[in-house]
Amino acid sequence: MVEIKNSINDIIISSAKFLAPFTKAQEEYNTFIRIKTKLSKSLDKKTIHPKKASLIRKYIIDNIILNSIWAISGVKNYKDFLEDVKKKKTGTITITTKKSKEKAVIEIKDNGCGIKKQDLNKIFKKDYSTKKTSGLGLFMADKVIKKLKGDIRVESEPKKFTKMTITI
Repeated sequence: MVEIKNSINDIIISSAKFLAPFTKAQEEYNTFIRIKTKLSKSLDKKTIHPKKASLIRKYIIDNIILNSIWAISGVKNYKDFLEDVKKKKTGTITITTKKSKEKAVIEIKDNGCGIKKQDLNKIFKKDYSTKKTSGLGLFMADKVIKKLKGDIRVESEPKKFTKMTITI
């Protein structure tokens, strides 16, 4: 089990370590994913209550990174994923942190399949998914961000990238 420490940067590192085996497992299916981090040292000093840190990691960061992994692999479900292994895919997930006034800003950007413009207003709705999944990941992320009095913005261009900017 990966230990969760108490700064935003610790949370990002913890999540990246936790999900690293999943990105590594994708190589077996000809998908190569790299997680890069650009972490602001100014956020190392600001500690977060352990329960809040756990919520941020499990419900926000992990869910968004998992969505990025699926976007890079470019498939809708596991069956499609197995059938698509002959196509080599590479991708990068870049996680950047910075401080803005008294808040932390986390940007998670991937070079996956992107989100269609008509779907952008649906992605945080309960049960909405373009894949055969529960549709709860981004719904839960949005709920926790709002509970923490934060904000999430999404920028995307189909077939190019998606960037989620979380301010908490």
